[in-house]
Amino acid sequence: MTQPHAVVIALAMVIAAVGRPLATQRGDSRAATQTPPPGWSETLRSTLDMTLAGKHDEVIAVYEKWVATYPNFGDAHSMLCGAYEAKARDLMVKRVPDAGSLALKLLDQAAVHARRAFELGNDPRTAIRALIDIYGPLSLNRPDEQERVIREAVTRYPAEPLAHSEFISLLISKGEKIDPALQAARTAIPNVARARMEYADLLLAQAQHAREPYRTALLGEVERLAAEAKRLPKRLRPAAG
Repeated sequence: MTQPHAVVIALAMVIAAVGRPLATQRGDSRAATQTPPPGWSETLRSTLDMTLAGKHDEVIAVYEKWVATYPNFGDAHSMLCGAYEAKARDLMVKRVPDAGSLALKLLDQAAVHARRAFELGNDPRTAIRALIDIYGPLSLNRPDEQERVIREAVTRYPAEPLAHSEFISLLISKGEKIDPALQAARTAIPNVARARMEYADLLLAQAQHAREPYRTALLGEVERLAAEAKRLPKRLRPAAG
């Protein structure tokens, strides 16, 4: 784990704090948003300050209580995952005795809560990103587990652009065909401009580093999505009644 990864963790915590309103604003067909329990916003603000101050054990204790009280509140699991990961990163940076083994144990605990948030699906994008990252090379480095998560995400959350983007990236890394995956994404992602352009942005980022013929295929799909988005509503209309 590196210092830039610590910044990612801090940003992820901020994203989790605002993820619920953003999901509502997108107006697509993702999993229903969940109303946070009383006191959640205040807890987010206070624990972010504590995390930046390196008070990881205190932050973990706070979110352990939240998870115990609200076991089906996905954001609490996401934040507890981040707290365990932040402590693991700090141990590695400070190079305390047995830092490596201690960090792995903490990351294993983080993975448990990342998985729970993923299963609950209250905020699919944040949950998918967290679980993929926790199994990535900067954390637990378990590529087989990471691949399973990516494949499961496409099935569990077919409306989520990030799930399709990560699946296509996986196929490229394995040298497999991506046309069927591109077609599946076109069918599954909601027909609203914001969702389509979010997906286009993710593919464009991949295209910057992709080899041929993947680069051409990705850029062609981005062009198609951009043209299509101009004809689509910005968000889904609320259901009548």
